[in-house]
Amino acid sequence: MWEAAAAAAAALPALLPCTPLAHDRPPRKVPSDLPLQIGYKEYVTTKVTGGTNRHRAEMARKAALVLGGWSDGPLTAVMHACRSSCDFDQLTMHTPPVGLLCWFNPFLAVIVAFVVLVSYCFSLIKSQKLNAAAETFSYLALCVGFLIMMRILIALFVRYSIKRCIAAASAHVKEKRYDVVVGFSWGGGIGCWLLSEKIWNGPTMLLAPTVQVMAKFAWIPLPVFSGSPTQVHIFHANGDPFCPEYQLTHLRSSGSSIHVCDDSHVFQSRESEREIVSTFRQILTEVQ
Repeated sequence: MWEAAAAAAAALPALLPCTPLAHDRPPRKVPSDLPLQIGYKEYVTTKVTGGTNRHRAEMARKAALVLGGWSDGPLTAVMHACRSSCDFDQLTMHTPPVGLLCWFNPFLAVIVAFVVLVSYCFSLIKSQKLNAAAETFSYLALCVGFLIMMRILIALFVRYSIKRCIAAASAHVKEKRYDVVVGFSWGGGIGCWLLSEKIWNGPTMLLAPTVQVMAKFAWIPLPVFSGSPTQVHIFHANGDPFCPEYQLTHLRSSGSSIHVCDDSHVFQSRESEREIVSTFRQILTEVQ
């Protein structure tokens, strides 16, 4: 009886489905077309949920550095239209005289101190017992000196803001890999200096860059750079008071692709907006 029971127990495993132990299972291979950082477990999860396609889409997303101006202008339309294929990092800009950040400028303290000094000098002249001719000459000399010195201080103030923006943009470019730089108004001017100083030499789109006005107020020369028609696209609005025709002539000499629109400084028309968005998408498709 005991012999029959032992024989039945020995034959039982052969009658039941057998599952191999974990260490007996052959290793499962990860498909070679997946990125190396995706393991088998993640592959199984994403294969069922469709996450592999999402991962590949994320790997293909572009990155853009946005240099704004006194307003976002057409940048809002660009970021909205291309938000599914591009990540936008918007740099906080020093844009005098708009915005609190631009007033954190050491030359602002110098300007305030100089105004206080001139006011004291006016009161000092008035307190002196001078004849009419001497008093008039003193006031005239003080006014002329005030205007000259204020113009110098304003130039230093604007120059400092430009350098701060260039330094901030340079830090972002060195810290992260960007596929394109897009700038509008003041930010477009900063983009010109990034190209001129070789801080950035990749695909660029500049919308109504106020580079001539910025250089004029800062008493610095216009930035000179070379840009191919496929790499650098510059948009200019006819009759834009902030971007004079002389500036357009200077920018044409860079070899960049120039887009001229019958519009305002902020490109309000539908036609301009469509052309800007279309050009930006074209830039993204050409980026490797």
